[in-house]
Amino acid sequence: MTPDIKVQRSKAARTTGPIMPITHIDVHPLKEFAKQQTVIDVVSDGKVGLDAPAKPQTYRDKVSWFAIFYRYIPDAVSLSGLKYACNPTEVRWRRTIWLLVVLTCCGVSTQQIINRILYYMSRPVSVDVVYKYQDSVPFPSVAICNINAFRSSQLNDTDMRKFLTTWQTMDESVNVTAFKSVLSSYNMTDMYYTLAHQLNDSVRHIKWNQRYYDTSVMTVRMTDWGVCFVFNDIDNGQEGLVVSSPGRLYGFEIVLSAEQEDYFFQPQTRYGAGFQVLLYDRGTEPQVEGQGFSIGTGVQTTVGVDVVEVRNLEEPVGECRNKTLNYYDTYSYPSCALECLSDVYIRQCGCKTKAMKGNQSMDCDCPMPCFVRKYEASVSFSTYPSDFWTDIAAEEFDSTPSDIRSNFCALNIFMRDLSVQKISQQADYTSCALLSDIGGSLGLWLGGSILTVVELFDLFGYSIYVHSYRLPSRYT
Repeated sequence: MTPDIKVQRSKAARTTGPIMPITHIDVHPLKEFAKQQTVIDVVSDGKVGLDAPAKPQTYRDKVSWFAIFYRYIPDAVSLSGLKYACNPTEVRWRRTIWLLVVLTCCGVSTQQIINRILYYMSRPVSVDVVYKYQDSVPFPSVAICNINAFRSSQLNDTDMRKFLTTWQTMDESVNVTAFKSVLSSYNMTDMYYTLAHQLNDSVRHIKWNQRYYDTSVMTVRMTDWGVCFVFNDIDNGQEGLVVSSPGRLYGFEIVLSAEQEDYFFQPQTRYGAGFQVLLYDRGTEPQVEGQGFSIGTGVQTTVGVDVVEVRNLEEPVGECRNKTLNYYDTYSYPSCALECLSDVYIRQCGCKTKAMKGNQSMDCDCPMPCFVRKYEASVSFSTYPSDFWTDIAAEEFDSTPSDIRSNFCALNIFMRDLSVQKISQQADYTSCALLSDIGGSLGLWLGGSILTVVELFDLFGYSIYVHSYRLPSRYT
């Protein structure tokens, strides 16, 4: 480096006379170029975005995005301890201790947060059970089916009688080929209606809410059991019945005749005499075979009813979904299952059972319904009629005492009280609870909050922005 030489001359020499010899020389080194300013200094001094002086071509800085990110951590993120762990002015051992503490707390907090997120994703639910008393409660539909499906007097000496006899007395499977011409000449649904016990012969007495009615208040419909008589059916054109007072006086009373003298072989192993009874929600498909109970002849059956309403949660928390059905206005699992079974029968053999509806294929996915109303029955029995009432009943029903004891039975159905048991699913762990737990974990272990997480994302984005767009070219 060439020295900067300044020559000082005496005062006299500067003013008059010839040039005098040099008396004093001060030698000063040239001023060095300022030390290259680093990106940390630029960021710290707030000079980001200013035009930097040209840099010698022989030198180029290597500045990473991480350097910018690291510089901003103490000021941008409000986590306890980071100001010590990421402060370059602190001594190394102190920074190391704080870094270990922060990393440990981050690990514990992360583990707890992951645990809460996994629990939230499992969609836990809780169930609330409430008994609510009301001014009135809905009365169930009542399906009553004779245990005997075919009347012997209607078969006489027909080929169908031979087929049914063979079907029930053979130990092994029946050779259907021998009866092909017989079976192909029958419409099975019409046959069931024709051979079944008739409504006006079976129902001898109806009373509802202290008033007498004739059989016009009941309908005849095909079920999985066979032909049944239904009270409070949606198909009779009447609005659903409700009960405003509990007890037997305000319920449903019916006297039935089983007509045992007309019994015949059954398509299933039904060896008793009497009726199969089912209480179900109006508008849904009755499942008499699997859910009904039996009442016998010579017995008065008393049924106290409690109403249970179940409300399930929809997806994604719950699993319920009300699907649109092809042949039923109201969705229920039994109705959907029956349509699906119809599809299987139609696809495999081109036929269907007596209770099936429709002739189309459909999706066999039957989800849980979102609302279910059930009627829980408490059943008790007594002899019907008593010895005192036997002769009176025989006269009233134009029968004999022996016929009364052999064929007649009484059924009383009433509401035990006007309460409804409401069972409701609720989300056991909500989004708000998840955020509260995450914030609690961050606050407990790191002195942070949900905003701290936002700050971290903001720091990532801002450091990339500074590195890519705002940092002068001299520092990139």
